[in-house]
Order: sequence, then structure tokens, then C-alpha cells
Amino acid sequence: MNVAAGVHGELDFFYASPSAITGAIKAYSGLNGTGTLLGTFDLAANSSNANDSWSTASFQFSGRALSFDFTQAANVVAFDNISAIPEPGQLALVLAAAGGMLIASRRNCRG
Repeated sequence: MNVAAGVHGELDFFYASPSAITGAIKAYSGLNGTGTLLGTFDLAANSSNANDSWSTASFQFSGRALSFDFTQAANVVAFDNISAIPEPGQLALVLAAAGGMLIASRRNCRG
């Protein structure tokens, strides 16, 4: 999974897995699983083959990841609601844009 804008330090998700998997997720500094390996994440078994039980997890790694490798988990693990902490600079831009939209919205309401 590539994230061109980069992910800083943490990937959050839900998963269901009938088997424990060592090295289920790997974070890399480059796109397409290239560059420096920033961290690996192991998954514990938590479900039957029907994926009837879901767990939340947080994969913490050092640095800025541009890609994640799920190859070890392929055809075994179900993932859902994968989310990432944005880069600090990106977060500031999002907050500034949201603030600008709120101000514009208030002005339109006062008409």
C-alpha cells in the first residue's frame, strides 16, 4: 500500500485473523516496499475462519513511511478502517483549511 504523502510514525486499523502472523505488516521509507525498513508488526490470531471477531491495532514505527507491505498477511487476514496519522505539516494545512471553511460558512450564514 503506497501513501505518497507519507505516514509519520503510526498506522491504525482493525483486523481479523485465524492465524498468528509474524511480520504481517512492514513499513518502508520508499514507495512500493523499497528504501529502509522502518518497522514490522506481528498479528495475533483473534478469529475463526469466518472472520467473526475483529481487533483494533496500532502499528508504531520510526520515521516517515511511504509504503506498507501486507504480503505475509495476504489470503489470511482481513483488514478494515486503515488510517494513518498525517505528517505534521499536512495536519497544519488541513486545520488551516478547515478553519477557513468555518469562517466562510459563518459569513454566509449571517448573509
